[in-house]
Amino acid sequence: MSRDLYVFDLDYTLIDADSSTLWCRYMVENHIAEDPDFLNKEKRLMDAYDRGELNVHDYIAFSMPPITKIPKEKVDAIVDDFVKNTFSNLIFKEAKELLNELKNQNESILLLSASADMIVNAVARYLGIKEAISVNIKVENGFYTDKIDGVPSFKEGKVICLEKYLLEHPEINGKITFYTDSINDLPLCLRADSVYTVNPGILLRQKALENNWPILNWKRG
Repeated sequence: MSRDLYVFDLDYTLIDADSSTLWCRYMVENHIAEDPDFLNKEKRLMDAYDRGELNVHDYIAFSMPPITKIPKEKVDAIVDDFVKNTFSNLIFKEAKELLNELKNQNESILLLSASADMIVNAVARYLGIKEAISVNIKVENGFYTDKIDGVPSFKEGKVICLEKYLLEHPEINGKITFYTDSINDLPLCLRADSVYTVNPGILLRQKALENNWPILNWKRG
């Protein structure tokens, strides 16, 4: 009997926000990031992301330095607190309902995001999603660095990470259904068996119309 897999992007797919941008704001508000131009720099990088032009290594090199001198365990605790106090009103109503339905049916769910692992893992725990793939940040001597460890789960890298996951989980051998909002996920859209675009940006909306992918209009619950 084949077992299907439901794969979800995170930002603007399950939540009505970008988790990395929220984290950057949190760091500024809590005086972890002290560069007065930090949020403006982050916005320029995210504008490049929206155009499909971001280099993910550049984003990690920019966003990680404020926490590289804080022990990893303390950072993880801070991020957990950040997620618990920030995300409750950001989750799309339809996302909550779908995730609950899939869990009740014992379906396989994978959160696959291009955000940093410390954020994505905390969100996965908060949402009750057992499996998550994200951009792994290199850790040295108990501290996060500003470098990526391995293939980043971004653009074509999401496909590579998914294929690795499938090799490690041979019991998942059925249909792959993918939910996303972003043109950056086009490679995985083309790999999946079914695609649902969630409040897609202009570029992905065009691809959705060309490929007859459903366009979902989800709202906060």
